[in-house]
Amino acid sequence: MYGLSETDFFKIIDILKKYKEKIEWVKIFGSRSRGDYKETSDIDLAIFLRVNNIIDDIRNDFYESDLKYTVDVIEYTKNIGENIKRNIETDGILIYKTNEKGGILMNENKLKYKLEDFQKALKKLEIALEKDAHLDELYLDGTIQRFEFVYELSWKLMKSYLEYQGIEVVSPRETFREGFKDGIIHDATEWINLMINRNRTSHTYNEETAWDIYDKIKNEYINLFKDFEKEMIKKID
Repeated sequence: MYGLSETDFFKIIDILKKYKEKIEWVKIFGSRSRGDYKETSDIDLAIFLRVNNIIDDIRNDFYESDLKYTVDVIEYTKNIGENIKRNIETDGILIYKTNEKGGILMNENKLKYKLEDFQKALKKLEIALEKDAHLDELYLDGTIQRFEFVYELSWKLMKSYLEYQGIEVVSPRETFREGFKDGIIHDATEWINLMINRNRTSHTYNEETAWDIYDKIKNEYINLFKDFEKEMIKKID
């Protein structure tokens, strides 16, 4: 993303978090937001501050960091040229935002990383389902474990997306109902039943239960996950 590794991107976010009560938003602009960057291009950041006289501290934190890139920071509220301001408004992409209390708000970058994690886990589940679990019980156990992991990532991604849209949810059940209302899943009941069966795998091991859930994963739940993936790609990718 923006030609940065996930590690480097979150190093930037960690520095900004130090000033979360004082920063309203941060946009990345220039070549890295437009996509015409080189590997060694500087990182241009425009920061809208709630307070004065901290921009030099932020610049110094980036200077003292172990980032391999030069980070150029400008204060959006101060005197900046019309061309730069136009570039920020045209090409700038929001990478960080807080509310008035300094609470960090979910942004599209975090959603993209959550989507990537979900997609990686889903791919591993698909690979597991290609094997014949009847040949080795370890395949059965491994597939169910991967299903549990994909489920956790899926409902948390759904929750994060809803919160990004301003919809507060807490539990998986509430998340599925709001996700259905928002159109990112087609049937909340199917997802609630998926959740119930996922919880069955946690409490006690029973081979008959394991095979029942495995069949549901192979014939039903993998398709729910794939449909959800398609919707999230349309929404945020």
